[in-house]
Amino acid sequence: MQADLDHAQDVIRIAARLDWTWSVDDLDRFCAATGWTVATRFESGGSLTTDLSAATPGARFLISDGRINYVSFTVVETDDGELVLDSFADLGGRMVATLGQPTWRKPGGRPKMRWDLPKVVVFLSTLESEVFVRLVRPEYQREEDYIDEVVIPWIDANPEEHQ
Repeated sequence: MQADLDHAQDVIRIAARLDWTWSVDDLDRFCAATGWTVATRFESGGSLTTDLSAATPGARFLISDGRINYVSFTVVETDDGELVLDSFADLGGRMVATLGQPTWRKPGGRPKMRWDLPKVVVFLSTLESEVFVRLVRPEYQREEDYIDEVVIPWIDANPEEHQ
């Protein structure tokens, strides 16, 4: 597992320094820099073959209108909830050392951290049994934030408008 945290930190560092345009051509540049390969590519996304040793070792990506929206990969996958939280804390500390203080963080049983960098938004997140990283196109993230901050609260406050 230690090697995966080391490698995940390297991948995050590469992603933070990559001159992203978020065109599908960036996948080849990202893979060349990380040692990963494109396994499948469809109009709406696909998968990357990684050298991570998580139970789900591949990465996934989403494409719309010819632009990559995000690349997501699992770093740690285990039924040991304490190991998930310890791994999150370890990798989170490494990311702070690499990227600086996060823009946003959510503590608790399923913690999350977010860094808004000029060319990429980086998320470190947990689920019950995994730690994963998502590298997001900033424009796509702004759209997601708008939905979360404006659209969903409006829908919740106006249920009769969308039945």
